[in-house]
Amino acid sequence: MKIFSGTSNLPLAQKVADSLNTTLGKVEIIRFDDQECRVRIEEEVERENIVFVQSTSNPPDKFLMESYLFADSAKRSGAKEITLVMPYFGYARQDKEHRKGESVSASIVTKCLEVSGFTKLLTFDIHSKYVLSFFNKVQTQHESVLPEMVAQLIKEHKLDMSNLGIFSPDQDGAHRSRYVIQKIGGGQYGLSKKSAIWISCTPCAQSMDSAIWEILRTRTSSSSMIWWPLVALLLKQ
Repeated sequence: MKIFSGTSNLPLAQKVADSLNTTLGKVEIIRFDDQECRVRIEEEVERENIVFVQSTSNPPDKFLMESYLFADSAKRSGAKEITLVMPYFGYARQDKEHRKGESVSASIVTKCLEVSGFTKLLTFDIHSKYVLSFFNKVQTQHESVLPEMVAQLIKEHKLDMSNLGIFSPDQDGAHRSRYVIQKIGGGQYGLSKKSAIWISCTPCAQSMDSAIWEILRTRTSSSSMIWWPLVALLLKQ
């Protein structure tokens, strides 16, 4: 198995490779003056199982295009299996036509990933699992790290479990909030249309004090500590 990284999160890909006692594969990703992207795999991958680690954080369109071109390059180079590890699956909120005339963007993204050459997708805590049903040929695997993330935040910030609330701005997120509460064994969950943030340490989410924002600021660094060992473990299976 060979592991490659896009430009969205090189540190994460490096940690995954390190935990698997391997090095990252060589890939050239360059952008021309007009911001067109060119991707070239710079090592032999024929008959190899390869993994491409790429999230769709801001800007998602840029990182999606890198993913499409990488898969095409790997397919043309004769790779046996091409797995996409996408911790954050962008466009998953656009899984239906909410208003007349809208594109079902999630469907288009899945088609592009499929046509470009990926054979397997590993993603985490996708906004809507319904999106995974759009794939016809790509094998999908969905995992959750939310309970581990919340447990880590509780420990780091010494939060009172009896005073903990996890809230979501929509129904899909409410299911995840309930799942987390069940896993960590305490707290309350519910809907809050006031904000898109998903964790609150205030009673019943009545206010947003400084402690919440401190947790949100540290969420990225905390989550990265959880992502890479789990990704490595799943790739070993």
